[in-house]
Amino acid sequence: MDLAVSIKELNKVFNNKKVLNDLSLDIEHNKIYGLAGRNGAGKTTLLKIIACYYIKTSGTVEVFGEEPFENEKILSQICFVGDGNNFMPNMNSKEIFHIAKIFYPNWDEDFKEQLIEKFNLDVSKNYGDLSKGMKSMVNIIIGLASRAPLTMFDEPYSGLDPVGREIFYRALLEDYDRYPRCIIFSTHYLEEVSRLFESIIIIHKGRLLLCDDVDALKEKAFYIRGQKEKLEGIEEKFNVLNKKSHGEIGTLEVFQHLSEEDKEILEEMGFQIETMPIQKLFVSLTIKD
Repeated sequence: MDLAVSIKELNKVFNNKKVLNDLSLDIEHNKIYGLAGRNGAGKTTLLKIIACYYIKTSGTVEVFGEEPFENEKILSQICFVGDGNNFMPNMNSKEIFHIAKIFYPNWDEDFKEQLIEKFNLDVSKNYGDLSKGMKSMVNIIIGLASRAPLTMFDEPYSGLDPVGREIFYRALLEDYDRYPRCIIFSTHYLEEVSRLFESIIIIHKGRLLLCDDVDALKEKAFYIRGQKEKLEGIEEKFNVLNKKSHGEIGTLEVFQHLSEEDKEILEEMGFQIETMPIQKLFVSLTIKD
């Protein structure tokens, strides 16, 4: 397995608070990952440690087989795109893109110009004078045009309207098809962007909760609906995340693999089987505590 990132027993402490807790994770190259977690779960901290914005407290982090900290060769292969004010306010976008071009060896100038046109971005305006959405456009253009072998987007679409977000999603997928690389996409809104991902990582309270392919998860997360009394008779056979009822009808939220034979048996018993959306699975896994 060709790894872009390998993390072993990673810990990060801020002001005596452990933000990442013995987190171990392997991230494959040439794959798009979704990174999900509730507020404060440690998503941004994880990405910033990989990008060497933060120094880890303990554990190991390797990017393309090497320690990235103070490693110029590896750092030039990493592009981290956050949602904050990342540049000096008196610089215009044209100047910002010029600096990015110098730093990233795979920078594609033609692609940058195409993205500027698609987003209808005024590159003459100072960064400090841009709206939040326009700042997001600048950050996204850098992330895409860098063509960095490891590109990490941390809530990159903050401030973008629905049209702007769709332009971003399409540009990302089209360019990834032409130039595969490892892309990690941090988000709260899995329902809107899950079509982008091949795999999903969920962290909760600083720990790794789940890392799996999206297609595999679709075979593990289900709703089982039927008569409430009958559901109570089969409940103990499944890994039930949550259960609901409305009148005489009940629903089990189940997280485990169901074979086609299992589904057929349940349907013969009068139950309805429905795949659980990724967003709902995320909520059910993290809402308990």
